Amino acid sequence: MRALVFSIATLLVILLCWSIKTLLRPAPPAPGPNTMSPGTFIENPGVRRFSDKDLEATLKTAIHGSELHWSIEFVRNPPPGKGSTGPAGILSMVSPAAAWFIYMEGAESYWFFNGSGGLEKSQGSVSSLVSIRDGKVVTSLAPPAEVIRRLPLDLQMLYPRIVPKHTGPSL
Repeated sequence: MRALVFSIATLLVILLCWSIKTLLRPAPPAPGPNTMSPGTFIENPGVRRFSDKDLEATLKTAIHGSELHWSIEFVRNPPPGKGSTGPAGILSMVSPAAAWFIYMEGAESYWFFNGSGGLEKSQGSVSSLVSIRDGKVVTSLAPPAEVIRRLPLDLQMLYPRIVPKHTGPSL
């Protein structure tokens, strides 16, 4: 009988501890502030977020060897919590030190440059619309002027001349 009482008491203590731990568990962190916005160039791996009244986007990037792995998750507002996994891809680079970048053109529009001869666009749920492959234009999909200006000179020459932004008075 003592063993039964001891077992029940032990079980009650365990349930009480579990209940207290569950009740005191902190709420999940709220989404952080925007760490990217349209017009942003991203040049380091990590997690970036963008949110407006209609959409939350989370861009995750990581370098594995000479590949840049990326994924984008979109959550539409409202209703809250209705998430969808967006596109994902792997960008092969010449080396991990390649001057790759990602350009956020809009909430669902991103340009990915592999640091040498490849440029791709992700639009909404479409993961890869190739613009340049192996240093050659393969589609009529033209990147924004900001992206062209960031490309190496030989790739810039593949597009019609981009007039530099006016930064001062003309003479």
